[in-house]
Amino acid sequence: MRLSALTYGAASWRLLGAAAVDAAVLGNGGLLRYGPDVVPRYRDGLGTTPVLATIEHDGAVIEGAAASVLLTAGDRLVGVVGATAWFPEYPAFGLVHRDEVEAITAEATSLRERGAQVVVLLSHCGYPHDLELAGPLVGVVDLIVGGHSHTALPHGDRSAGVPFTQAGQYAEHLGTLPEALDLSLERECGVANLLAEALLWKHPGDVAVLMAAHCADGLPAGVVRRGDVWAATSSPANPATATLSGADLRSMITSGRTREHARATRRSFRGRPYGLLHVAGAQIGVDGTITMGGEPLDDARAYRVTGTDSELTSYSPFVEEEPGDLVLHTPMIMPELLEAYLAAHPHGVS
Repeated sequence: MRLSALTYGAASWRLLGAAAVDAAVLGNGGLLRYGPDVVPRYRDGLGTTPVLATIEHDGAVIEGAAASVLLTAGDRLVGVVGATAWFPEYPAFGLVHRDEVEAITAEATSLRERGAQVVVLLSHCGYPHDLELAGPLVGVVDLIVGGHSHTALPHGDRSAGVPFTQAGQYAEHLGTLPEALDLSLERECGVANLLAEALLWKHPGDVAVLMAAHCADGLPAGVVRRGDVWAATSSPANPATATLSGADLRSMITSGRTREHARATRRSFRGRPYGLLHVAGAQIGVDGTITMGGEPLDDARAYRVTGTDSELTSYSPFVEEEPGDLVLHTPMIMPELLEAYLAAHPHGVS
């Protein structure tokens, strides 16, 4: 609160910028306390232009803001329109409330004319007001992402015709787990398997490999908070990808799942045992047989392998010579990877 007050709210926007937020709507925190003159500072802190179509200043969009923005998301163009709650104190700052449905419809139409395939309303109006807006906006916007009322909608709400969602408050909701995930360094465990799955999700390949030493704790069932993620793994390892022969992959998996390997230590983990090598994308039988996609591992075939610099570079206990196509995916580290994976699976992962 002190830092926000000292900077007239700009510090919070710098935080959003550091988090690489693609689009943000102006809320009531800054406008209600400081008026529209602070908005250019918010834009500079964010590193992109905040959106707000439903409130104007001197007959135009507030300086430092835009009514909408057009973003590239993969191979799609996504339009984002901003709306925020109206307060009776705003006229004292020279602010004027536009008809919301009219303003949003006009921006959505313009965005689609400019090529937007999806139009999102970014709303700081609150859950009850979003319910009222959704009906008239059927066919105008495709999704409402809400805020202001701090409502948690884990499964969204489709009752009013346009689906909309909110993520609650205090950054509490990264995702959910149906059951607690344990940690063990000497046997297969839930949290290391989850991190291996996250690697394969982020950098798809044939298989992902990960030593349990990257993990320091398990994860609780239910809502997963950011503190839980960083307690489970604070490993500074970067994701890595490379091509390995089936023979080399077999050797890695076979040796990495022995008790001797699990108990071995090296300076790279600050004296912490390697732990069992966990594998995603392959099935390992009790007799040691390895299958991938229902087919036995082929020693002569080349496989695309995802891991970290701890498994695929010269720091690894498995690799004598680094693969020629090795890529380190910097600067992401393991807790950031796990955050991203859980955020992309908010309705639960197993």
